[in-house]
Amino acid sequence: MQWKRLTYYLLINVIVSVCTTLLVLSIWDRTHCYEIESIAPVAVLPSAPASTSTLVEAAPTPTISLQPYQVRPGETLGEIALMFDISVDELLEINGLTDPNSIGARANIFVPDPGEAAIAEPPTAVAEGEPTPETTPSPADYGQIEILAVVGVGDLASERVQLMGVGDGSLSLAGWLLKDEDGHTYTFPQITLFPDGAVNLYTKAGVDTVVDLFWSEPKATWESGEVVTLLDADGNERAAYRLP
Repeated sequence: MQWKRLTYYLLINVIVSVCTTLLVLSIWDRTHCYEIESIAPVAVLPSAPASTSTLVEAAPTPTISLQPYQVRPGETLGEIALMFDISVDELLEINGLTDPNSIGARANIFVPDPGEAAIAEPPTAVAEGEPTPETTPSPADYGQIEILAVVGVGDLASERVQLMGVGDGSLSLAGWLLKDEDGHTYTFPQITLFPDGAVNLYTKAGVDTVVDLFWSEPKATWESGEVVTLLDADGNERAAYRLP
């Protein structure tokens, strides 16, 4: 009977040991749970603010539009260049020439066409909001006029007064008067003279254009030593020229 008691005693010890072990493991699990790795926060950098400067198209840059022109008798290449507000070299380049004396009377050449709108070149991008330089106009910037010369004096076919705009402003010649010392007077029609632009007033009859005006006098008007006087619409003298 004693061995049976020993067996029960050992069995009880085993059960107690197992229960104790399970209890200890359970407590261990509760106090040492698995650590969860935390994800390191990612720093979000602020994005660069969108530029408030937008792109806009700049005003188109005009280029030269051409028209045919027939050289008149006694007319020089320099006079033609002056009429169309370009240099002699530019006029030669337009016509593929190198010698200014190679153009004779009644020759057909190409010249700038002031009557047509210039062809616009592709616009360039300019940042809106960028400062643009401004200048304060001086009195010399306003439209003025100058009598350059009287060409072909005494020859009705070629006699003409050459006028040129100076300064930075345009000038309307409507109602202006050009007169000589003998009482001959010409009244300008509605025409605008732009800076560095030129216009010819022919003594003979003809059809007015943007660069040529015609007085419709029956004979040549100008004489050597005579004074050409230009008056504005209010009667103020604006220019004078004495013929050599």
